[in-house]
Amino acid sequence: MDAFESVVATILEHNGYWVRSRFKVNLTKEEKVAIGLPSLPRPELDLVAFRGKGNVLRVVECMSYLDSKGVSITAFNGTDIVSAKRYKLLLQDDRRGIVQRRLVQQLRAAGLVEERFNHNGV
Repeated sequence: MDAFESVVATILEHNGYWVRSRFKVNLTKEEKVAIGLPSLPRPELDLVAFRGKGNVLRVVECMSYLDSKGVSITAFNGTDIVSAKRYKLLLQDDRRGIVQRRLVQQLRAAGLVEERFNHNGV
């Protein structure tokens, strides 16, 4: 885990979340085809966090670049297509939805989350 992810994980833990870093999501072949990437390796999420109080699941992608001014809104508002490619999971609804559903299935199968939870942060 890099330093920035470690700081974010610590903040989440201090707020009552358990945290898993570099969580790999096991997509099926059909799911990979559905998002147009049949040879995609398992997507890796920087941080997956769950808090029992409120039954809340969060997925956190940590972006830190040396000598960076930060992430610009242009990567998200459609004006900078090159930068937007870095944030495919955040910007492509079909990809995000499929990864989210598979993540939840994996966490449920492992007994890490309850059947129903608040997934607004996923």
